[in-house]
Amino acid sequence: MGFPPKWRNWVMGILFAGRGSVLVNGSPTGEFQYKRGLRHGDPLSPFLFIIAMEALHVMMENAKENNIFHGIKLPRNGPYLTRMLYADDSIFIGEWENDNVRNLKRILRIFYLISGLKLNSRKSHLYGVGTSQEDVKNMASFFNCKEGKFPFVYLGLKVGANMNRIVNWKEIIDLFNKRLSNWKAKNLSFAGRVILVKSVLDTWIGNDPLMVQYPNLYVLAAKKKAKIKELYKSMNGGIFWDWAWTRAPNTDVEKQEMDSLKVQLQQQKMSLVGDFGFGGIMNIKNLVSKIWATGKSTTFVWRAIDNKIPSAVALRDRGINLQEVTCKICGAGDESAEHILLRCNLAARVWEAVKDWTKTQSVNINGSIGELLQSILEGQRSRHRRKMLHAIAIQSMWILWKNRNEKVFTGKLRSAQMIIGDIKDTSFQLPRCEITMKI
Repeated sequence: MGFPPKWRNWVMGILFAGRGSVLVNGSPTGEFQYKRGLRHGDPLSPFLFIIAMEALHVMMENAKENNIFHGIKLPRNGPYLTRMLYADDSIFIGEWENDNVRNLKRILRIFYLISGLKLNSRKSHLYGVGTSQEDVKNMASFFNCKEGKFPFVYLGLKVGANMNRIVNWKEIIDLFNKRLSNWKAKNLSFAGRVILVKSVLDTWIGNDPLMVQYPNLYVLAAKKKAKIKELYKSMNGGIFWDWAWTRAPNTDVEKQEMDSLKVQLQQQKMSLVGDFGFGGIMNIKNLVSKIWATGKSTTFVWRAIDNKIPSAVALRDRGINLQEVTCKICGAGDESAEHILLRCNLAARVWEAVKDWTKTQSVNINGSIGELLQSILEGQRSRHRRKMLHAIAIQSMWILWKNRNEKVFTGKLRSAQMIIGDIKDTSFQLPRCEITMKI
C-alpha cells in the first residue's frame, strides 16, 4: 500500500515489543512479552484495522477489474456492488455462480494469510436471491458458513422485509424505546440534568403538553402561560383549581376534556409552597429559569433542596458508615444540608450580615431552604430587587458549602467576615445583577 519501511518498522515494534504482567492476589507476576499483537482496547487497533480493510478493498477492486469476481450492477445507472464494509461487518455481493463463490473464498484466504484476519465462520451467513434453499445450504457448506434466510438484520435494520409495513419497524422502535428508557437522570452530569428538566417542564402530566392533550380547553384558557401556583389555590382551609376560562366549557367535547383533566390532576402529588409544587417541577423551574446566580451555584441549591448534597447526614442515610455526623464547624447539631446552609452558628452570622448588607427586614433561617428562597421572592415588591436578592441568597449558600468543604478536607475555617466578603465579591460579578447597595 506504499508505506515506507521505517513506518512499517514502527508498527511492528508496537505490535511485538510490548511487555506486561498479571496481578495475582494483588501482586504482579514476572513480565512476559506479548505474542498476539495489540492489547485489547489499544487506541491504535481501529486504525490498523482500517488499513487492513483498505487492503481487502483493493483486492476486491482488482478482482472485479480482472473478472475474477462478478458483482451486481444496480439499475437506473446505479453503482456496481461487490461488497459493503462497515467496521468488522462485511457483506459481499455477487452473481450466484460456483466459480464466483470459489474465487471469493480464495480472495478471503489470501487476505487472511496477508493480514491475519480470518473469516469467522460461526458468525457468517450465506444468502441466495432467486435460488432454492437447497442450493443455499450446499453453497454454505462449501463456504464453511451458516445457511441464511430472509429477512435478516444488518446494522440494526431488516434486509429482505417489506419496510412499508409498520410491524417490520417494531423491533427498531422497541430498541430505541429500551435504550432511551435507560437514559436516566442519575447518569447525566448536573448540567445535563438541568437541560433534561427544561425540556420536560411543559409535559408534567402525560407525554405531551396540555395544549396538545386538551386543545379545546386550551382555546378557552384566558391565561395560556399561567403558572401552576396561579391556578392552584388555597382558601378557608380548602384547596381548589381557579380556572380562568374565557367562558365555561359547555360543549360535549369540552366537558369530556375537562373530566379527563380532572382525573389526571387528582393523580398528581401537589404542594402549596409558593412557586414550589407538583413534585418539585415548579421548584426546579424557578431555580433554573428565573435567577441571575451562576449555573454551578444554582444546581447546587437545587440539589440541596432535595437533600442530595453529600452532607454527613445524607451520606449516613445512603448507607455509608460514618463515625459521627455532627457539624464539623460548630459541633452543635447533625450536619444536614439545612444545618450547614442555614442554622449552623457560622451560617447564622453570615445570614445576619447579608441581611444588614442588603437592608432586608428578615431572613428566615428556621424553615427549609425552599422556604427561605420563597420568602425572598414574596417579600420584595420590586422585580429587579427580588431577583437580585434571590441570586445573592443562592451565592451565599454556595460559598457556605465551599467553606464547609475547606474545613473538612484541609482543616481551615474562614471567619464570617471573610465569607461575607466573598459573597459581596461574587454578587457584584453576577450577570445582570446591578447591585447598588453600599458595602
